[in-house]
Amino acid sequence: MIELSNEEKTAFIHLCASAQEMETAAEFQKWMRTHVNAFFPFGMMAAVRGSIRDDIIFVEQLISVDDPDESLRHLQMQTKLSDRPVIAKWHREREPQIIHDAPMTQLIPHLARAREDKYSLRNLAVHGQIDKQGHKGTYYCFARIAESLGERHRQKLKLL
Repeated sequence: MIELSNEEKTAFIHLCASAQEMETAAEFQKWMRTHVNAFFPFGMMAAVRGSIRDDIIFVEQLISVDDPDESLRHLQMQTKLSDRPVIAKWHREREPQIIHDAPMTQLIPHLARAREDKYSLRNLAVHGQIDKQGHKGTYYCFARIAESLGERHRQKLKLL
């Protein structure tokens, strides 16, 4: 496990303490921008609540934070797990995934290459929680992370 700096410890305590105060999507977005971003800096993120059954992903709710043109709103609400390789790998391993250079158009096919380049979506860190049966869960995708990704990011995702 990583050793957190005093600043990171304080940020983590604040995000945990404030997590119970959310009731709406807008409050969640504000919490992500304020408290989570202080602990795990990101430029954009998406949280997806849903389920996986018979290798099909069912999206029940998607909340994005700082999605510049709201492109994530157009994600399919139902898609094959095999069409989302990062989610499939996370679902298999139940471990944080770090993606440095994979083009987003391979990870999320509907994104246009111009949009990907314009918003620098290549630096991703993803993780989530899923029930014991491996069906219902929440998945977080952090993008536009300015610093170089590594083991420290994996460990911080586990804490989140």
